[in-house]
Amino acid sequence: MSKIALAFSFLLLVAFPCPWAFADGDDGDDRFERFEQELRNLRKHFQHELNALKQENSRLREDLERMREGLKNSELTPAMEEKLTEWFETQRARSSLIDIKGAEGSFITGLRFTGQIRERFEYIDNMRDFRTGRDDETDFIDSRVRLGVGMEFQDYVNAFIELQHVGYFGDSSTEFGPNLRNDEDSEVQLYQAYIDFERFFGTPVRFRFGRQEIVKGTQFLIGNADFDEGLTFDAARFTYRFHRIGLEVDAWAARLSDNYVDAVIMPGDPDDVRFDADKRDFFGTYLTWTGIHEKASFIDALEFYVLFIHDQTGDLNDANAALTGRSPAYFRPIGMTANFSNDFVGEDRWTVGGRIHGSLIDDEQRRLSYNFEMAFQFGDAGSNGAFDVDTGRPVPGGGARKHGRIRALGIEANVRHRWKEVFLSPSLEFGYVYAGGDNDPYDGVVHTFNPLFQNNHERLGYSDMFFAENIHAFSLIGRLYPFSKLEAGVGLHYFAAAADEDLGAPRAYAPLTGDLSHDAAFEFDLFIKYRYSKRVKMMLNYSRVQPGKIVSGNERALTGDAGRDSIDRAYFHVQFDF
Repeated sequence: MSKIALAFSFLLLVAFPCPWAFADGDDGDDRFERFEQELRNLRKHFQHELNALKQENSRLREDLERMREGLKNSELTPAMEEKLTEWFETQRARSSLIDIKGAEGSFITGLRFTGQIRERFEYIDNMRDFRTGRDDETDFIDSRVRLGVGMEFQDYVNAFIELQHVGYFGDSSTEFGPNLRNDEDSEVQLYQAYIDFERFFGTPVRFRFGRQEIVKGTQFLIGNADFDEGLTFDAARFTYRFHRIGLEVDAWAARLSDNYVDAVIMPGDPDDVRFDADKRDFFGTYLTWTGIHEKASFIDALEFYVLFIHDQTGDLNDANAALTGRSPAYFRPIGMTANFSNDFVGEDRWTVGGRIHGSLIDDEQRRLSYNFEMAFQFGDAGSNGAFDVDTGRPVPGGGARKHGRIRALGIEANVRHRWKEVFLSPSLEFGYVYAGGDNDPYDGVVHTFNPLFQNNHERLGYSDMFFAENIHAFSLIGRLYPFSKLEAGVGLHYFAAAADEDLGAPRAYAPLTGDLSHDAAFEFDLFIKYRYSKRVKMMLNYSRVQPGKIVSGNERALTGDAGRDSIDRAYFHVQFDF
């Protein structure tokens, strides 16, 4: 725990040298901005109160009219007058509340409901492994429903609660395990639940406490896995905005929530082979400077971050799945975007990096935008070992990696050009992702990059087969916009292993014996996106992945058969938000 405390203390010191000092040491501009915010909040509060009073006054008038009609031919006794006075006092007290059940001095000034219904039909062929003789074709429906309620209080405190139900059904096969079959009860889980303190102890700091999403940048390292089940953290999070210079500082101490941690358990496998989110602690400080745009118009923002993960997981390591004679794809949890291939028994990993993005050209005719991000990782990694195929437990001497230092690099770069005034408003995007790999798993130095909680969907193809780990990924994507609601495109992706002797990555394509090839796969995507209305969007996608020479070498090493069937994935996706 000393390392955790030291890391969190360091990150908080970097982010907030003395947050209370901002309340007293600001210049005139900051005080004026806070005064303006106070006025806006007061105006909002009084507007709520006024609306409530108007509604109550209207109801009182109607009640009085009815009472007058009833009293025209009746004599008002003292007892009736007393009851009438009491009734008026009760109504007068209630008129000051939006929520008549609220505690005195803690009134609800706003209430909002959110929700989502998302249904996706999927067809998958050959994603289980790449052998030509195996029949692993399947289709199913992926369903996600969310319902949330947010509350605003007059004392700068907000709260939000969101429930989620995720289910897979319609598949009668067992190729992908019982989680996809409609023979088990689905669960409703608590996806988000947090309290926001907008002015924490009277300072300009916002404090958010509870289960929440954390999304940063392009989600190269920190995302919410929105295409799948979603990803949340149980976190304490502090945010401060320097409005005058356009700088935001965000710092948090978090633990990966347990709302999705079950792995894909195949029939006959031990039930305890699963991920343990309770052992994954995540600390971070993230700076975003948008004020630089006023000084350099071609830069939209600069971002800098320091991240730390204290990881004690190790219950399942798909890095060693290959050593057991099973496809590493077997161990890939459905819908996961966090990297679990580097789950060594005990790991302290620091990530330091930055991002720059903006536009070199942006006028009525065209737009040329760019994005570049680089992250360096260092720290200590524990040992890992092969897993026994029958027990799911580590095999002594089964290729275990010794305790070592972490030294890894990750890069993402994108350039996109759009011709706005040309017919169909076409755009062309080139992307490149590099994530380091480990050419010597036993030298005491870990060079495999860990993409942390990356959202890989679309970034590395719509098949979702790859993550930023031991990889060179090249992409070329063309898009057409026939009208504002429709987008159609084609994506070409090529994947190569950065190190041909890394036994754990790229996931599902890791070379078993080394020195086989760097050629991992080629992917073709064809997609159409349509916004049916303000709240409804649709997507149709087809992806084909052609495995490369790494797969041929793996199959030859395992079975003597160098076959490598292609992978097909298609889905139709409808999402309704309110």
